Amino acid sequence: MVNFKCGMIGRVRVEWPQRWPYVRVPNSFLKCVGFIAEYVSADSKFDDYDPQATGFFVSYPSFRRGHSFHCFVTAKHVASKLVDRPIEIIVNKKDGGVTALPVVVPQWFFHPTDPTVDIAITPFNLTPDLDIISVSIDAFLTKEKMTRNNIGIGDEVFIPGLFTYAPGVSRNMPILRHGIISMIPEEQIQI
Repeated sequence: MVNFKCGMIGRVRVEWPQRWPYVRVPNSFLKCVGFIAEYVSADSKFDDYDPQATGFFVSYPSFRRGHSFHCFVTAKHVASKLVDRPIEIIVNKKDGGVTALPVVVPQWFFHPTDPTVDIAITPFNLTPDLDIISVSIDAFLTKEKMTRNNIGIGDEVFIPGLFTYAPGVSRNMPILRHGIISMIPEEQIQI
């Protein structure tokens, strides 16, 4: 148990179980990320790519039962600066090494009605040789899920990603960051 003073509110007590809770993110969670990389040479190795940013894989149900669509998601400000540049999405292969993601159309799609939303997506084909996992949109956090599960400011979050300054030589090496939900805006915020 920890006691501490908390500003004008007074004394706050935080209780933990006897053993500190151990949090372990499943390894499969680290497979939902990839690098956006610019193609820089004609060599046959993947050191021909200059990692620019990261993104994650998402799937959503198709109108055909048992099928899904797959998209790679990144920030709009990243995708916008890479327009007309030779880019690939670099992912791990199941049998080792890396490969360029088979993108369906070489185009980024942005939010259709709000130009301030910093998100960009592009569809891709999920092939059996790729060592990636697409996060289902059913796993996304909604207001209803937040209310039902009492999720709010102060709760911990984990974010998988890739470190562009140390991408790995023969494999993408994912990293995991953690933090807390620090704000839940109820209105649009200009930053």
